[in-house]
Amino acid sequence: MKQTIIATSSTEAELIAVYNAIPEVRLLIGLFYDLDLQYNIILNQDNMSAISLINTGRSNTNRSRRNMTVKINKVNEFVMEHHIIIQYMPTETMLADLLTKVHPKWRFNKLVPYFLSTGHQELITN
Repeated sequence: MKQTIIATSSTEAELIAVYNAIPEVRLLIGLFYDLDLQYNIILNQDNMSAISLINTGRSNTNRSRRNMTVKINKVNEFVMEHHIIIQYMPTETMLADLLTKVHPKWRFNKLVPYFLSTGHQELITN
């Protein structure tokens, strides 16, 4: 896949990731609706700045590029319509980070058993 946008900060990168998840969330919403299932789609996020921008729907700087403002507003709209819930999760418990970041051996060994299991809630509470 060709990279179409360059993030200038980790917050922008996180916003782009959430924005890019919206088409998949739309498919899940349609599937759940067709199956007459109740759902809560939760997106875990470890970037507090990104969560703040998503929840307020506006950039906290005047330098925000127009394309980022559009993305922020679209994600905010999706949250306000209760299609998704953005939830803070500490970086130390983000299982997706196993695929994208280098971890100390002790953290890697702690997260690997939870990677393909349903015990993720247990990881958060311990």
